[in-house]
Amino acid sequence: MKIKTREEVLKKALAYVNEKFSGNVVVTSIKTEGKWYRVRLSVKDSKGPGARRGFTGRRIPRACWHVHGHFLDKIFELDPAAVVYTLGKKYEADNWKWEDRNIGSITQPLYFSEACYCNK
Repeated sequence: MKIKTREEVLKKALAYVNEKFSGNVVVTSIKTEGKWYRVRLSVKDSKGPGARRGFTGRRIPRACWHVHGHFLDKIFELDPAAVVYTLGKKYEADNWKWEDRNIGSITQPLYFSEACYCNK
């Protein structure tokens, strides 16, 4: 995702989600482009809290929908002027909402909210 905010906001948001998900969340990719950051959230242990599963059911080392939602909630709480581009949409504090989406197929649907092993 692409985020326009301050680095300290990203660090605080990461610390916040790590409190909720037992320290299992990491940023595996962070690149700056001027005032923008490209961020990828992953997990240290794919069997730990906040891990996502693929449409085949296999555990993958990416952060789940709940991690991303809490992360963005915190960013907008800390920086109401932040701007986020993710999944082809632009979000700001006034239009941010958690959106579930089918990442499976028509015959075997799997929604982001179901593609994890956490109960958050």
